[in-house]
Amino acid sequence: MPWRRSAPRIDRHYDRSRSYPTAEADGKRSEAVVPFLSMARVQSSLDSMTTRTAFRRTCLVMLKAFPETVDPVAKWEASLWSNFFRTLDIEKDNPLIEYVVTKRWDAFKKKLNPERKTLLEDAFLFSLEARKPKEAMEWAMEFGKDSPAATRAVELQLKRAEILMYYLKDLKGARDVITPLLSAGGEAGEWARIRMGDLEFLSRNLNEATQRYGEVQGRSKHGVPDAVSESHTPAHTGLSGSTKPFGFAKRKAPKLESRAVGGMEPPSAVADWKMGAIRDVAVAETVATLIDQEFYLEAFQSLKSWERASPMSKITGDFILKEGKLYMALKDYARARAVLSAYCDQVDTSNFLPDALKMIVTCMIYMNEPEAAVEKYEKEIKKRMEAGGGGEL
Repeated sequence: MPWRRSAPRIDRHYDRSRSYPTAEADGKRSEAVVPFLSMARVQSSLDSMTTRTAFRRTCLVMLKAFPETVDPVAKWEASLWSNFFRTLDIEKDNPLIEYVVTKRWDAFKKKLNPERKTLLEDAFLFSLEARKPKEAMEWAMEFGKDSPAATRAVELQLKRAEILMYYLKDLKGARDVITPLLSAGGEAGEWARIRMGDLEFLSRNLNEATQRYGEVQGRSKHGVPDAVSESHTPAHTGLSGSTKPFGFAKRKAPKLESRAVGGMEPPSAVADWKMGAIRDVAVAETVATLIDQEFYLEAFQSLKSWERASPMSKITGDFILKEGKLYMALKDYARARAVLSAYCDQVDTSNFLPDALKMIVTCMIYMNEPEAAVEKYEKEIKKRMEAGGGGEL
């Protein structure tokens, strides 16, 4: 806390278990409980989820120790800002990001460039949407008012539509939000068309979904998604769809076996659809590896790059399975089940169908569905697989 004139007197009061550092000045008194972390000889690494989680937990305690009227990041140096963003991740419940946005947002956003501000906003909405969808909707509107960029305003509107679709089960409301955005130009319009495709897909309108996805993919440059670029280091992006890389240090990405076709000119004898299939396989394996190694933010960003380049993969490829795998890893079983069920209800013939059906059963179990309901569903899918010649699950 700021002191005036008289120097503070600092003393300690002890009880049996904890020490309470206190400070007094000008008749005011401040007291804080300070956790002390033990030292270890093993070098920490931001490649470890445990280390990243420990940093976020400690950062939250540090920020809460400041009085409400004091800027807690006034003296942050570049290295601390770097580690803050390098440890940032997407979570169903993110106490650090929720505290930053709800309690310290004025101080933070003054020091953030637009890209970093967008990333924190999207991470906050991601943390909130499954638990408090209506509150997340309100925050998305608030962020939109604070954004001068038209593209960002559209992204936040599409986030609202996403929340309506997956968490509030209001498909009509989502359609009302998305429809006016279809006329937007550039990337904003393309993402609006992809989200309308998602809406049709959830509505079991497969033909309409295919048309929307196909329109976007037909105009795509067919570039290799970020996830399979030569560096294997996905760019930090906003979570709403933008793929502009941010100008800050990234944590070291896991080493992945080189599968990319980036940097290669496709041989003239190889059909475009074959090259597209190769790219889809490469990015799918990369996303799965990132999820397995608990790089959830990078996995999410890679999915976004894949979705933008090849939205038809949601129907013809295994995009939906990788998306479901990510949300299951984040314990958002309701959203995983929603996309997987839409896929299984509409795609009759696919090598990915057995895995998708098994993932739905797993979601039902974790969502505490009655055992009788799970068994009934298992019998139904067994009959379906046997009728389709797919054998047993």
